[in-house]
Amino acid sequence: MDDARLRQVIVGGGAAVGLSSHMQANPDLADSPVLVGELIGIVRACASGHDSKDMFSGTEKSPP
Repeated sequence: MDDARLRQVIVGGGAAVGLSSHMQANPDLADSPVLVGELIGIVRACASGHDSKDMFSGTEKSPP
């Protein structure tokens, strides 16, 4: 899935793009492209299984 589609899902919700309605819409993020971009980066890091920074402590974490 490309970044533009992920952006649509995050802002509009899953149902808006023909996916599950369990992914709630976040229309308040429509005017925050930098924040949505950071969320997309987090999603991609989690999905890839590569090392990523722990968003809460700033330390490096490796997947199990």
